[in-house]
Amino acid sequence: MKTSARTVAIIRDLLNGLDGGDTMTAGMIAERLGVSSKTISRELPRVEMVLKPYGLELLRKTGAGIRIAGNPSKIEDLRQDVMNTETSAFTPQQRQVILAGQLLRAAEPIKLFSLASELQVTDGTVSHDLDKLEEWFRQRGLLLVRRPGLGAYVKGSERDIRRALVEIVYANLDEERLLQLFHGAISDAHESWGAAERYLLNLVDEQMIHDLEHLVHEMESGLPHHLSDTAFIGLVVHLSLAIQRMQKHEDIHIDAQTLAILRKRREYQLAAELAQRIASKFTIEVPEDEVGYIAMHLMGARSLYRKDDHQIASVMDNFHLVRLARSIMKCAEQETGKKLLDNKELFLGLVNHLGPSISRLRMHMDIRNPLLKEMQSTYPQLMELARKAVKPVEQELGETFPEAEIAYIAMHLSAALTERHEAKMQPARVIVACQTGMGTSRMLAAGLRQTYEEIEIVDLVSALQVNRDYARRMEADFVISTVPIPWSPLPVVVTTPLLDAADKARIEKELMRQADHRTHHVTAVKDREAIPFVESLRRMDAYNQAIQSLLRHFFSQEITLPAPHIEDICRAAGRAVSEDAVAQQGIAGALLARESKGETILRGNAMVLLHARTDLAPGLRFGILHLEQPMLYPEQDGEAVRTAVVMLAPQESSCEALETIGTVSAALLERWGLIALLNEGNQDAIYHELEHIFRDFYQKKQQELFGNP
Repeated sequence: MKTSARTVAIIRDLLNGLDGGDTMTAGMIAERLGVSSKTISRELPRVEMVLKPYGLELLRKTGAGIRIAGNPSKIEDLRQDVMNTETSAFTPQQRQVILAGQLLRAAEPIKLFSLASELQVTDGTVSHDLDKLEEWFRQRGLLLVRRPGLGAYVKGSERDIRRALVEIVYANLDEERLLQLFHGAISDAHESWGAAERYLLNLVDEQMIHDLEHLVHEMESGLPHHLSDTAFIGLVVHLSLAIQRMQKHEDIHIDAQTLAILRKRREYQLAAELAQRIASKFTIEVPEDEVGYIAMHLMGARSLYRKDDHQIASVMDNFHLVRLARSIMKCAEQETGKKLLDNKELFLGLVNHLGPSISRLRMHMDIRNPLLKEMQSTYPQLMELARKAVKPVEQELGETFPEAEIAYIAMHLSAALTERHEAKMQPARVIVACQTGMGTSRMLAAGLRQTYEEIEIVDLVSALQVNRDYARRMEADFVISTVPIPWSPLPVVVTTPLLDAADKARIEKELMRQADHRTHHVTAVKDREAIPFVESLRRMDAYNQAIQSLLRHFFSQEITLPAPHIEDICRAAGRAVSEDAVAQQGIAGALLARESKGETILRGNAMVLLHARTDLAPGLRFGILHLEQPMLYPEQDGEAVRTAVVMLAPQESSCEALETIGTVSAALLERWGLIALLNEGNQDAIYHELEHIFRDFYQKKQQELFGNP
């Protein structure tokens, strides 16, 4: 018998109902198949055509339902034929995905006939699919166990099981579907979804998703930044699956050493607060290991949408990431011949991306990149450039970047290689919305700037942020987005980040429509307003004072200790900058607190960069501590450190002050020979070099604020 999968599925349901003496209604069948009652009604004439050769009849009675009637032996013939029919409801790949999801979620073995019945295939087909899945599970550290008479089940660590579940969701539900889920638009979209997608949706609890969305938003309000859509969705999906596992008493376990490290992170405190809310909302106990698991995901989901004009001021807090970012930029510059090292946007984008990226690598966590396949097929050379650029980073970390991470790095590089910085006359005010982070947003924005002079990009945001209040505040005309935004109060043009011909046609159509609506009040767009003269004077004075403070209080000291530890060096730094015992202790504590967030050693240079912002600092301070006896850092299997660079700033320092001290740390990477000079310990020579660094910086700021003389 050859017929459609849906027709066969309806007949099977009717036969099952017949066995139980029940009459099936169109609504009952529709609910089982995940379609509407109208869809079932449209399919019934095809069912009748299948029944006709068997001499069977489809009885339809209003209020009573639907049933198959006729000779019992003919009904049995139909049953045998139907059960042996391979339907096309799912492709082999879809079946295997569904089977993997079922096995990963199951608390006990599942019999083959149960799986076969659910997928509407034979036992032999399921057995063949399981043969294919064995390698898939093995690659993820899991074992597929098959026992005759008992069934099939998956054996492995809870962490690997959860990673596999998340991978299935990420790989088979695209960003648009997930955004629909988050905005409660799933029921409206079910009819347009494929059978496999509707099935996979069962892996996540829709109501749980909405509850978690609210809880995560509450936690996010305590952060100084927004999570990107991808980070937000990923976190909620992870939490949803984790809760379902905890409800089945399948708890994750983290080794004591890792847990001890996590407890020192800010993310752990946020995770603990979130865990309390989850425990209360879902009436479950959240063990400490699960709190650590949540903290790990927070570390891997830090925002790529942190936007302010003074991000450069925070460079001193991320020196390790700065060095890695500049390593990528330098390699890419050498490979392409394009000047990239001076690109501030690329620099900040990479620094912001690398933090959570490295956290994910070290904790073996996955990231979703919905543009991976497109990047691989459309921009293979750009992907190869990113692979080469991250090689030094991989060597230092002892980790290998997966292709999804490589693609994000490639997006950052692409934006830098194509973007224009000239101010343009752009009458149409456009919001660029993406779900995958600033790398994607900037790639799309760069392509738009390169293509359209009539577009002014007013902001790069998460799709979830586009609401009525935001649109009114930005005074935008329309949105260009990589995903549909049905809740947007503005017109939305959906494009790929890579702007193909179809994308451009849609944008140009919207530009023409916008022009028709606003010709009567179009005015010339002014160039970027110059900073007022008085404000420029204030800023230059702030730079002046910061430079004078750093030079006036510069110190270089020799430290004599038989076997120095990092705690000793931090205390020595406190004594070098303050005579007050309380302040000394507080400064040492602030430096150690910063070290607990991540080591600041400049590997291969025998140097550590101690830095912190604390109100106990008497002002901006920069100095050098030379160790007579080297310090092993980290203490176990560490590198011999002979020089400690100390950088301190009050908590509420001005942006100009932080930018000034930040230029010293940048110079360590940019200025040839500076690290060697600091290691040599010649105080006069170091001071002289600092004067040169600050002179160049001051002149640059003067040029920016006042222009050519």
